[in-house]
This record gives sequence, structure tokens and C-alpha cells, in this order.
Amino acid sequence: MIILNNKMVEMYSDKEGCILIVAAGGGFPQLETVVGCSLALQEIGILRDPNIVYGRGTSAGAIGLTCLSRYNWDPLELHSIIWDNYDTKRDLVSLKFWWWLGLFKQGYSFYNRAGLEDMLYDILGDTICLDVIVSATNSTTLECDYFYGCRRSVLASSSIQKVFPATRINSDLYWDGGYCDNVPMEAWLANRFKKVYIILPPKEKVSDGKWGVLNRFKRSFLAKLEQEVNEAERIFTKKDLYPNCVVLRPPPQENMNLLGWSKNLNLIETAKQYTKTKLTLERK
Repeated sequence: MIILNNKMVEMYSDKEGCILIVAAGGGFPQLETVVGCSLALQEIGILRDPNIVYGRGTSAGAIGLTCLSRYNWDPLELHSIIWDNYDTKRDLVSLKFWWWLGLFKQGYSFYNRAGLEDMLYDILGDTICLDVIVSATNSTTLECDYFYGCRRSVLASSSIQKVFPATRINSDLYWDGGYCDNVPMEAWLANRFKKVYIILPPKEKVSDGKWGVLNRFKRSFLAKLEQEVNEAERIFTKKDLYPNCVVLRPPPQENMNLLGWSKNLNLIETAKQYTKTKLTLERK
């Protein structure tokens, strides 16, 4: 598989009339957010011409954008598949019976993701999406490597240490891209495209109820990723510096399940309505 690290500037030349969609990591809620935002972009007409759409993603964002590219940037197909998973209660990830071995055994992961791998095989097969670039963390150098979107690269980009096993690409093992580049957007990209839509995961409300302590522990575990997302939101909402950028971050949600679907939260519809409202107001 080709590593694209030294080809990025060349790949993004002559894209003045094109659209770039950037999607950060953020677990299953972010995958649903990507679908909801994309549905809004389609309804508004922004995804009318798939030949001018490009994507950059990390972890769940990489999964969402690569699957969208596979469907020619038509989010209705991916939306339908997610609803099928809702209805069949198909577990994309499941806690291993001997999960506690991960506390002591090097390289042992807590979760099995066979369901996710099956879903990605059904959607992507051996397709390589040349219009999507995915980031993953090289376990040897601890730096980001970039690949075209495909089943193997998105699995690597979402291989959270201890949660899932590392993914081998070529001769190297890779971990989640969030460790090195959770929001794969650089300042130099902003003016290369006609418009850049940056999809960020919604913040999670932390309750003070029965499970408040556990929620706070989870948030502290994800503090670094949250900080990077907040910083990206702060930077790319500065219209004087980045007039071509639109940051899409739906309102905070409670009790998001990072490793499972959130049908009860209706995140897809929330993200869709939020995006339509925001873009409508920006056009006025």
C-alpha cells in the first residue's frame, strides 16, 4: 500500500474549484455525525457533483468519508446501511470474554471488532478510494502516515490501543490516527479548495448523576483528543483568516456510546438539521 506522506502538496494542487470534507475521529457518534452532515450537504446541493469532492479523515471520520466515497458521495446508501444495523442490533464491536487479560498481556485488546470488519468488507471490499486520504499512527515511529481510503487503512486509522488490535499495513503495525492527527486539517489546505467543511464530533454532556464519576473518567481519558478538536474549532472559525472554511460541530449530547450506535440519541437527524440551519444562516 502506498504511503502518501511526501505527495500531499502535489495531490492538492489545482483544486480551486473543488470541495474538501475533513472528518475528525470520535467513535461511532462521529460516524453518525458524518452521515448526518453529509445528508444536509447533499440536500443543499453541495454534493451535487461527486467529481469535485475530496475527503480527509481520521478514525471514525475516515470510515465515514471512505464509505461515502465508495457510494459516489451519496450519503443515502450509507444511511440505509446504518439503519439496517440499528434494526438488526448487529454488534460491530463486542467485549471479549477474557477482556481482563488486556490489563496484563502486551498486545491484547479488550474488544473484538469482527462485526465492523464484516460491515466494511460488505461496503468497501477491495476498493481503493483515491479521493480520500486517511491518517494512521505508525507504531514504530509514532508519527502519522497517510494512505488512500480503503478497508485496511480505515481499520488502521481506528485501531485504538488496548481497545482494538493494531492493524498491519505493508511491514508496519498501525494504531489509531487520533494519536498523531485527530483533525487532519492543515492551514495550507484552506485556500487550496473552493470550500472546506470540517466535521467535528459533538461534545458530550457529563452528568452529575449516578454515573457521573465514570463519565468524568472517560472524559479525562479522551482529554487530549477533545483538546485538539476544540483547538481546531477555535482556529478554523476565524473567518478573517480562513474564509473558505466551515466548521460543523453539532450541539452537545449526553451519554454517547463511543463503541456502539446511538439510535436513541438520533444523532444523524440532529447533525443533519444542525448543518442545514448553519449553512442556511451563513448564506444570508
